[in-house]
Amino acid sequence: MAEFYAERRNSRLIANSIFLGRVKEFSPSLKSYFINIGLKKNAFLNINEESINDINRFPYLKKGDEILVQLVKPPQKTKGAKVSLNISLPGHYVVYFPNVKEKFINVSKKIDESTAEEMKHILNELVHENCGLIIRTAAIETDYEMILKEVEYLKEKWESIKALSQKKSAPYLIYTDDCFSVRVLREAYRKEIEAIYIDELNSYNEALRYTERFIPEASQKIKFYEDEKPLFDAFKVEHQLKQIFSRTVSLSSGGYIVIDKREALTVIDVNSGRFSENVNHEEMALKVNLEAAEEVARQIRLRNISGIVIVDFVDMKRELSRQELIDRFSELIEKDRAYTSFEFVPSVSMLLITRKHMSNVATSFFEEECSQCHGSGWVVSATALAISLLRKIKKVVASKEKESIVFRVNERILEFIKEEMIDSISEIENQTLKKVYLVGTSEIQDDNFEIAIVGDDDLVRKHFPKKIMFTK
Repeated sequence: MAEFYAERRNSRLIANSIFLGRVKEFSPSLKSYFINIGLKKNAFLNINEESINDINRFPYLKKGDEILVQLVKPPQKTKGAKVSLNISLPGHYVVYFPNVKEKFINVSKKIDESTAEEMKHILNELVHENCGLIIRTAAIETDYEMILKEVEYLKEKWESIKALSQKKSAPYLIYTDDCFSVRVLREAYRKEIEAIYIDELNSYNEALRYTERFIPEASQKIKFYEDEKPLFDAFKVEHQLKQIFSRTVSLSSGGYIVIDKREALTVIDVNSGRFSENVNHEEMALKVNLEAAEEVARQIRLRNISGIVIVDFVDMKRELSRQELIDRFSELIEKDRAYTSFEFVPSVSMLLITRKHMSNVATSFFEEECSQCHGSGWVVSATALAISLLRKIKKVVASKEKESIVFRVNERILEFIKEEMIDSISEIENQTLKKVYLVGTSEIQDDNFEIAIVGDDDLVRKHFPKKIMFTK
């Protein structure tokens, strides 16, 4: 598996959707407008990020104005959706910008300079004032007739969007991007793909219609999957998906890589592990590093790791070994559709990678921040929580007049107290001259507690039999 895309069925909050919104207010300190697009929270439009659109429009936006905006990021938790005036309509070969300040034609950095200039010259007549084009890498693989056809299609689509927006009043969802299967093909299809299996009939038909029109060769590769065995099982996808969440990924040589991902930085450590071939260190390091480079490139795509990535390879001394690793990694990242650059630091055999984020890919669909560690990967130790809990309990016990008290506490912390801090309960009882009982439950977290009952010892034992209580 190289890439994985996911989307909820019938989701209307798809990136690239276009809304007719209404301006609700402007925040000078944030330099942002808040736009009502029909969601629970107003969407967020930042002036500083509107680099392509005519910036002169902003002073004339006022409360109550209706404007067309494009969804950049759906709402998340307490944050509203993020929208932009930089409307773009993506195709397989080009991205069309129908409403910009100045005409432009930009070309993918993966297209060589002479080809890029030729493409700009041919497409120039199709791009009118206040419109722009980005020519995508996939354009290399087709003839100009197909590219021109797609540009005309995207221009017609924009005219339909404008016409509908003039008939509706805000807030209104004007346009939703192509269906999921079409978007995946539009973004990910390359000539080297041998077959495309789809197991849902509507998606299959949509994909077939789209490819017959714009990617004819791909339409010959689309197959409707009808076997009884689920598609993900047949191609062992389910098993591979679990690797997305694994911190450690094994290499066939016996080595392994460890992936530590944080919000601003991802660190990947390469280890030789059980590598036991009878070779010298330099040969071993090169073999493990080459294998690790392939897995690192795959995991970055699969997990959609973006931003800054540091890869710490097994140290190598020879310049030839380092160059072989650099050349191999250069070949591997050519397969990545996201813009990726890297720099090798020879003194420590370390790779510094920067990668652009790809929308719709992999883990954000399956993951959410841990309620315990809040994304840090660390939680407070049982020792610290137990000490804090006993300190609180002692304070409560000292304030009560009755003979016995039963506390409900976290069952994990209770087990730790029983095994490691049993004398602490005795100390509290001796100092306060009270009886202390603890009852474990999974409903209470960390060093929190509940008082279950306070009273005479006989009464407490009657309501809470000794077998479910812990005492000294």
